[in-house]
Amino acid sequence: MKPYQPEWLRNEILDGLSKLVTLSLDRQPAFDVIEGTAFAWLEAVTYQRLWTQSEDQTRVRAAFRWLAANSTSWPNPKLFLDAMPQRVPIAEAKLLEVDPTPEQLAEREASKQRVNAMIGEISRKLRISR
Repeated sequence: MKPYQPEWLRNEILDGLSKLVTLSLDRQPAFDVIEGTAFAWLEAVTYQRLWTQSEDQTRVRAAFRWLAANSTSWPNPKLFLDAMPQRVPIAEAKLLEVDPTPEQLAEREASKQRVNAMIGEISRKLRISR
């Protein structure tokens, strides 16, 4: 029987480990085995733990940011788990959410338009170069 391993968590671990590889830490695995390393980490961090994307995804990302900022050698799953911030109950997290201001909404829309323009320009250049 396959152990409980949510897909979103696998993706977050793979992404986090890939970013750590770019730091060239001491004793890091070779890039071509990072996927296997991610599976070993996934097995370790899901052992006797339940994960929910809504509560844990930001915590996983925060732990990898902490590891990237504080590690000089390749971390292990225990260090990752120790680096994770405490869970904020969903009800409490919703209370902390603030609706974006009109200025923030306008800035988001302007950013979307800039990105779409860049994508359009890249697509246009790719069609021209073919």
